[in-house]
Amino acid sequence: MKVLIEFEVDGATFEDNFTGEVLSVLQQAAVKICNQSTREDGCVCTTPEADDILLDNNGKRIGTVGLEQ
Repeated sequence: MKVLIEFEVDGATFEDNFTGEVLSVLQQAAVKICNQSTREDGCVCTTPEADDILLDNNGKRIGTVGLEQ
């Protein structure tokens, strides 16, 4: 199994506090990975759900997080 985390760091929120914002996104990803791990076996999502999407502190969608078999 793999954990895939991908997000853009080009937004304004990263300009003011890059390290703090990256840490915040990674903490968010950790929670979302735990939530994803409780999905039923065989669950195949064809569209992103809330636990698949990463947001910056301004609420802008910046990336995704997921578990891959």
